[in-house]
Amino acid sequence: MKLKSHNMNVGASIKHLDTDGSLIKEYYYPTSNNGAEPFIEAKVENENGEVIYNEKYPFRSFNYNYMGVLRWFIWPTVFGWGFGIKTLNGSLFSGAGLPGYYGEGIAFPGAYSHTYNGICVGTSSVTNSMDMIDLYGKIEHGNGTNELGYQTQIASTPYIMSSSYYYTINRSFINSSSLPVNIREIGIIASRQTTINNATNSFLFCRDTKDYASNDINIVLPTASILHINFNFIYPDNNHLVKQFAQIQECIGSVLQVPARTISSGSINLGTYSRGYGVNLFQGNVVNEDCGIVVGSSSQAFSLDDYKLYGNIPAGTDTSSLYHNKHVISGDVSGSDSGSFYMERLITNLSPNAFTIEEMGLYNYNGTLTSRYLWARTLTGTINLQPSQSLDIKYHWNVVASGS
Repeated sequence: MKLKSHNMNVGASIKHLDTDGSLIKEYYYPTSNNGAEPFIEAKVENENGEVIYNEKYPFRSFNYNYMGVLRWFIWPTVFGWGFGIKTLNGSLFSGAGLPGYYGEGIAFPGAYSHTYNGICVGTSSVTNSMDMIDLYGKIEHGNGTNELGYQTQIASTPYIMSSSYYYTINRSFINSSSLPVNIREIGIIASRQTTINNATNSFLFCRDTKDYASNDINIVLPTASILHINFNFIYPDNNHLVKQFAQIQECIGSVLQVPARTISSGSINLGTYSRGYGVNLFQGNVVNEDCGIVVGSSSQAFSLDDYKLYGNIPAGTDTSSLYHNKHVISGDVSGSDSGSFYMERLITNLSPNAFTIEEMGLYNYNGTLTSRYLWARTLTGTINLQPSQSLDIKYHWNVVASGS
């Protein structure tokens, strides 16, 4: 059986409710899973620079920690924040300030010698689970037996190919010992940005152990050889997400400020240490705010380069606006090898006018409207929202650690 990769899938749904709250119609907008798949590449060069091994592996490895990262992006509301992320030591991860806006961020730039941050490798083929918190046989940096020289990680800018945005990070590992090393697990570790490479403030968010034929990865790294690992994160055009979301991944993978396009066609710098460089999606518990889940009236075709809703209907109570209730974030809906949660918003037509809904999406929160940018856009089909009717809208976030 050929294994498939697992993207971070984003789906959406709408319940169109009548004036008495009864259901008129329900709409579903799933990810099709037919787009380009993320993957991992491994290449080994001997001491003469000759390629002696070159293979690709499916990417199928997110865990509960990554769900916590998504919540960190989405729900920045508390000081001393915690979203169920477990550190490499198994304790609960916490941060300072409001995550993604007022306080510090997370990052995985993978500096030279860092084994608690960035792409890491190990020797264990223990089966993945959503509960995994570290590599089971992680190899430390060094020149001795069962050690590898961890080189500086390199991150690309997102680039488009085959209707998908690719974001690639690369790291090399040198075997300077007198014995070969067998690599059986590959993962990525992120850290609190002010204490990068500290085990008490670092956490695993993905790990892979299988090849496409469902066999254990077994990369033989002879002495004096170099292993190059590429992680290719892919955001396809059937996953609702647009370029600006890929740019958030770029900034936390590089600790660089990344210019993103705002909904006013301007530019904002995204960054991990985020005072003034907010990467969060929206500020929770806000009524009638044009951030988070928003709707519009344009049927313009979806593009990965979308930067706004083209017929955005503002939040408010006047005749040209719709009433936007507070957001709700669900608890985990999880199994042994997968996890999901959803964000939800009720939008009600309190005006005497009817509205035609053709699109919906996600705007981040970052101060004024001129600083906000699009995360996702979904064409809804035509929904006629009459006075006193409502739309109960959900965006569903799904990750998988193993499975078929």
